Amino acid sequence: MSLAPNRDSSYGGGAFIATVNNGPLGGSVFYTFCLEYSEHFSPGPTYNYVINTKAVNGGVGPEGDPISLGTAYLYSQYLDDPNHANWTAQQQRSLQEAIWFLEDENGGQNNSLIAAAQAALGVDLVDLKADANGAYGVVALNLTDSNGNLVQDQMARVPEAGATLLLSMSLVGLGWFARRKNLLPSGVRPA
Repeated sequence: MSLAPNRDSSYGGGAFIATVNNGPLGGSVFYTFCLEYSEHFSPGPTYNYVINTKAVNGGVGPEGDPISLGTAYLYSQYLDDPNHANWTAQQQRSLQEAIWFLEDENGGQNNSLIAAAQAALGVDLVDLKADANGAYGVVALNLTDSNGNLVQDQMARVPEAGATLLLSMSLVGLGWFARRKNLLPSGVRPA
């Protein structure tokens, strides 16, 4: 995958445009934000990725740093906004700083996006920082460079289990219908 800044990223954060050529997310292009404040990458080179529910080398020990519920919510809301590609640099920076705060990385609590997430989810700040456990389909992309060195973890959204199950069932149904149609005598159509 490769990453390119969408707007001003001179402060060290997103949004970045990720272009993925292979792996489970191959063929996708999406906007992403940094999970860790102290990790870095250089836009341009190609990186390898592993999909995870945690940032590696995160602040909570060797098992990694789980994505918070607030981070998952805010990132999914950003992606669901049909105009997210047109957010100003300041709007994107506010989201990045909210993510860093919710991930216990950096940033301040006085962020209107954090307050909006608390109000929308009806939770306090402690619950907003609780583990998301894959909520909203938001995952961490643990990136490594060509030498296998860890670089900045990014976010992505994958289809939630329900959406994947529904798609799978639809494909099975279509396959069954096509097979049934081929088993009928010539000229007979299913009702």
